[in-house]
Amino acid sequence: MGESVAILEESERERWSNLMVRIAERDEEAFEKLYSETNAAVFGFAFRILNDRAEAEEVTLDVFLKVWEQAARFSPGRGSVFTWLMVIARSKALDRIRYKSVRLPNWLALDEVQLAAQPGTRPDSMTELSIITTKITRVLTDLPKAHREAVEMSLYEGMSHGEIAERLDQPIGTVKSRIRSAMIKIRDEVRLP
Repeated sequence: MGESVAILEESERERWSNLMVRIAERDEEAFEKLYSETNAAVFGFAFRILNDRAEAEEVTLDVFLKVWEQAARFSPGRGSVFTWLMVIARSKALDRIRYKSVRLPNWLALDEVQLAAQPGTRPDSMTELSIITTKITRVLTDLPKAHREAVEMSLYEGMSHGEIAERLDQPIGTVKSRIRSAMIKIRDEVRLP
């Protein structure tokens, strides 16, 4: 029985590898087949990490978007398709956890900004918000281009460090360092009372 399971697993690995070759050639049918056979496992894995159905669904979509975009980069010699999917899912899920923990700096809480932006807000609060916005814009403008791009992708586009590293073709450590350095400059310039 163990031998027949191993043969079945091997044939499944080979079939999924063949699907990846076709996906790299932009075969939508192959993509749909891989998705239908593996999306539940990807979702389940992401859900175990995030414990949030909506977040796990988004991670699942992110994983398969990456599969579609980067199928040509898949190398069967480095591991199975299933392992590759789980590595991507883990990375995307952990990026979401990290993103949530650093998304809004504690010195600029979202509820303060929303309160200041509501109609009928005190004029001095609006003035303060305008000053803060001007300071942040000035600091961003003065940053080196690489630092500014990383921060803007993080804050304005909501991208994870991993996604930024991919887009900029930079190591994730470099991206994190640039964002941290920029956030320290912004924090030092913008001091809320």
